[in-house]
Amino acid sequence: MLILGIAVSYLLHLDRHGVDVGGKLPSAVPRVHVPHVSWHQIAQLTGGGFGLALVVFAESYSISSRFARVHGYEVNPNQEVIAMGAANAAAGFVRGFAVSGSASRTAAVEGAGGRSQMVSIVAAVLVLITAAFLTPLFTQLPKPVLGAIVIVAVRGFLRVGNIRLYWRRDKPSFAVAATALLGVLIFDLLPGLIIAVALSLILFIAYASAPRIAVLGRTGNGDFVDAGLRDDVAQVPGMLIVRPDGGLFFGNADRMRHAVTALAGTGAPPPRAVCLVLSNSYRLGVPVLDTLGVLQQDLHRSGVELWLAGVPSTARAQLEQDNLAKTIGPGRI
Repeated sequence: MLILGIAVSYLLHLDRHGVDVGGKLPSAVPRVHVPHVSWHQIAQLTGGGFGLALVVFAESYSISSRFARVHGYEVNPNQEVIAMGAANAAAGFVRGFAVSGSASRTAAVEGAGGRSQMVSIVAAVLVLITAAFLTPLFTQLPKPVLGAIVIVAVRGFLRVGNIRLYWRRDKPSFAVAATALLGVLIFDLLPGLIIAVALSLILFIAYASAPRIAVLGRTGNGDFVDAGLRDDVAQVPGMLIVRPDGGLFFGNADRMRHAVTALAGTGAPPPRAVCLVLSNSYRLGVPVLDTLGVLQQDLHRSGVELWLAGVPSTARAQLEQDNLAKTIGPGRI
């Protein structure tokens, strides 16, 4: 297609008929150059640099993880960040611009049968040869030809069926996907990506800040399970066993306290003890421990003891350092 497009452009002088062509490209090879950037310029570039880093990582990791699923291997996100950072640092020393994994080039390489890193080495050598000696050949290359090649390469990335799946089964994920799509189309790549990331964080915080409080009961074989999921469970006499279905942190600890207090007050007869299962809380920060202390006081005023169960080992040290452990007592933890 490239050869045919260039030949037709030369023969018919397409550039004289309104067709956008590549134009004159300078022949050169990269030369190492240490950029002279002042601290003032660094401060001006920092904001844009973070934005570029976000776009570079998002594009590269989304592409690599997709092909990893198709071909059955794993991609390390940290290694991906280091690789992209090293590539961009190297590009800065040869007067290059920000680089990332390319959806169109990756798809084209896969379509051509590329299977290893040798593809990139061969491509790099060919790019250097082209930049040094062959750029005049691309002067008359019609840009629509390049557009057609890119479209054909990336059209396999369109997964409308996945969007339908999100709409049927996962509305929050559909909202994020639709926001990313519309944001990029309306506002450009970086603003659209930032809007989608912000929406993801908002939805995550909203979900994490209101964890469901499960009431646990005992089955016939002695297992404790969510009483809302099975009918063959029985409550332990005199005890209310509850478990937050999510880790506790400063944003949801107070809601948990109110929910547990309300459950303890609606029991008939009221429980003598409330056992709070913390198996989902791998960290107990000071705000959470303070809230648990308030919960213990609220229950104590009603004549109810607070017990703690299932405290993960990662949070046990934080609990033992707090005065709450002494207040509750070792026999109730």
